[in-house]
Amino acid sequence: MAKLTAAERNKLGSNQFAIPSKRAYPIHDMNHAKDALARSSGKKEEAQVKTAVHKKWPQLRPKVNDTDKDGDSSADKDKDGY
Repeated sequence: MAKLTAAERNKLGSNQFAIPSKRAYPIHDMNHAKDALARSSGKKEEAQVKTAVHKKWPQLRPKVNDTDKDGDSSADKDKDGY
């Protein structure tokens, strides 16, 4: 990830941050978005950062596995379904 200088950060619009009111967690590129997710993990702003990142970068949303109601992946079953 390229280092974001203070001058570069100041040029970013507020919509390029996960928390625009504080200009916190820049998410202007995918690497910074991933970093924002990692740095906010376990903090009170985690949900807000996740929402902003997933809105701007939907490909960073966790993939949902193809599971049945028992929690078994269809890949774990043989051709008879067991």
